[in-house]
Amino acid sequence: MSTNYTEIFVPQQLQSVKAASTAALTVTYSIPSNGNPPRLTNAGAKAALSLDDFSPSAYDRVLIKDQSSAYQNGIYRVLEPGDSGTNWVLERSRDFNSAPQVIPGLYFTVEQGTKHAGDIIVVKGPRISEFGVSDINFKSADEDANLAEGNLFVGNSSGVAAAVDFSTDAQIGVGDGTTFNSVAMSGEGQIDNAGAFTLSNKTIAGLKVNSQTNNADDPGVQVAWRVRSSGGGSENIDITVPFDVMIDDFHGAMRAAGDTSDTVRLINGTSTNFITDSVDLNIAAHAAFSASVYDDTHKDVSAAATLRVAITDNSGSDLGALDATIIAWRDD
Repeated sequence: MSTNYTEIFVPQQLQSVKAASTAALTVTYSIPSNGNPPRLTNAGAKAALSLDDFSPSAYDRVLIKDQSSAYQNGIYRVLEPGDSGTNWVLERSRDFNSAPQVIPGLYFTVEQGTKHAGDIIVVKGPRISEFGVSDINFKSADEDANLAEGNLFVGNSSGVAAAVDFSTDAQIGVGDGTTFNSVAMSGEGQIDNAGAFTLSNKTIAGLKVNSQTNNADDPGVQVAWRVRSSGGGSENIDITVPFDVMIDDFHGAMRAAGDTSDTVRLINGTSTNFITDSVDLNIAAHAAFSASVYDDTHKDVSAAATLRVAITDNSGSDLGALDATIIAWRDD
């Protein structure tokens, strides 16, 4: 029998954009009377739209991030690319067109451009209060540091140095609030929730995740754990929760058929603080299961507590293998 689990911070990723602005555009910002999203219309000399030396086509998705009136910043789609006789026109993308959709930490990639091709762009905080009035700001994830491929740094409350020089690939820079030290990496590592990290390689140009304080009424950050059991009998899979969470969902699927009376349930701790009712696993291979009863008393799990997935082979006939996912909201 073998088990393992993986802790996952659910990616908050938007669809990529073709290109991003590098300077403020001369525009007219307007809100159509027919209910369509707000628009930016070229108010300068008529010409084809050009962003970072790239010429977008109609319906391309683009980022406008450098407006002096920062409420105009955002993700747009090209309605009219423009030419020497026609003004270009952009319309806000419908997935980034209201205050609840503008979430600090959301990120996306840029496909084209001299400066920004390959960049990961992150939505900066704080959360906006009123769409079309509050400033919307973005940041390139790797603009704080010059990193060779495979390098990683851990941020701190004083921020990240403007330039960090790692002379050897696969080294880690650890900040102490003032300086960075370069340390060789080996074996397994862990980054706690208080830090931030940037990765750079041939696939990802750069990614930085900053810790943030949520508003009291903010639902927080979604977290998930994936659990896998190879089957063969009863077992407990224990997860040490790194911060306060509220359990939201528990579901999964059998990789091999279950038997009569075999069950799985989620427990806060290692005893009888049952978060979910027992879920019947007498189902076929590849069939899905989901918990339907959640105990409000026990679904809040404290930092450093044990979250247990209890798998019970009541049939005595070798319970089948299963995969399960626990969804929670960070609640600290």
